[in-house]
Amino acid sequence: LKLARALGVRGFPTLIFSDSTGKKQTVYGSKPYSVFEQALMNLHPSAVKKAYSKSWTAIFTEFNSLTAREFSELTGMSRSESEQLLDELTRDGKLKKWTTKNGSIWTVNA
Repeated sequence: LKLARALGVRGFPTLIFSDSTGKKQTVYGSKPYSVFEQALMNLHPSAVKKAYSKSWTAIFTEFNSLTAREFSELTGMSRSESEQLLDELTRDGKLKKWTTKNGSIWTVNA
């Protein structure tokens, strides 16, 4: 807690990004991906965003498990479209859905 106070953390989650000169960008709370991306771009303006395949198979090859919101952010789909596709893939036996009190998580059905 002492370290958190020293770093200016006032809630969770808090992510602190820094560059080699010590310049910092802090993102408080659960934010859209674009906010984290902007924090990094502020520190590294010459960084180039790497293109990636937004197909469900490519996404689940890179990440072992995803929530609908994470899948939505990675694919650029709306949240409702994401849930619909994830549920369809679950019905087809391609994904497995784990339902928790905090929401659902999908994994590849092995």
